[in-house]
Amino acid sequence: MLTRSSTSRITVKLKNQGDGFKTDQYGDAILIERNFTRDGSSGYKLKSSDGRVISSKKEELEEICDYFGLQVDNPMTILTQDSARQFLSSSTNAEKYKFFAKGVNLEQLDQDYALIKNGIDSTDAVLHNKLADIDGLKKLMVRANERLNQLKNHETLRDKIEVLIRQMAWAQVRDAEVELEGKDKKTSLAENKVAKAEAERETASKAFDDAHQLHEEAVDKVNKEKAKLAPVMEAKETAKEAVDNNKKELQGLLVRFSCYILHLTCLHSGI
Repeated sequence: MLTRSSTSRITVKLKNQGDGFKTDQYGDAILIERNFTRDGSSGYKLKSSDGRVISSKKEELEEICDYFGLQVDNPMTILTQDSARQFLSSSTNAEKYKFFAKGVNLEQLDQDYALIKNGIDSTDAVLHNKLADIDGLKKLMVRANERLNQLKNHETLRDKIEVLIRQMAWAQVRDAEVELEGKDKKTSLAENKVAKAEAERETASKAFDDAHQLHEEAVDKVNKEKAKLAPVMEAKETAKEAVDNNKKELQGLLVRFSCYILHLTCLHSGI
């Protein structure tokens, strides 16, 4: 039983040697494979020389055709059945010229020229508008130059201000250095006074220590002398007590003697 295949395949092999297209990917040959299905769909496969699929995008195929200058729709390159039938059935001069123009790419050149002319016309229109704006642009340029000169003057003034600021900063540094130098001198004088006072304090401290030691020694001697005088003072107190007792006894005797004398006087006078 015979069956019909649902797909068909066409493969075209392009030499890719020398200055080829992406030789690092495709190698020495490019295999262009197009598959058709019964339902009318189709697709591309671009393979390397060893059969590896590199891409399946139509943009890659168009880039290859542009690189090698392949004009697939040019009847001088590939004459399809429809084009051959049309050329054979229509032999008028107009049809021949149209076929010739398409074959030698005059049709594409005419389209390119038309596109270029449209570009030139558009450019002329833009240029005409720009020329009309030149006067305004010149006035803007004059104002811009005036503004630039003003900015330059401002830049000069700003530079002067920056110089003055630097000078002021250095003047402040100079004043600070002078003030610091004066303070250093005062500090040196104060340190000398402190050193002198420290020396005097050391001398006074030594004199005080010596005087304190002499005082301690004197106090010790006084205490020793007091200790020596304690028996004498005790004897003095005892002697004083004895003298006081003797005085009392003497006063008693004097009183009794006075009474005795008075008694004798009375007896003698016959009282």
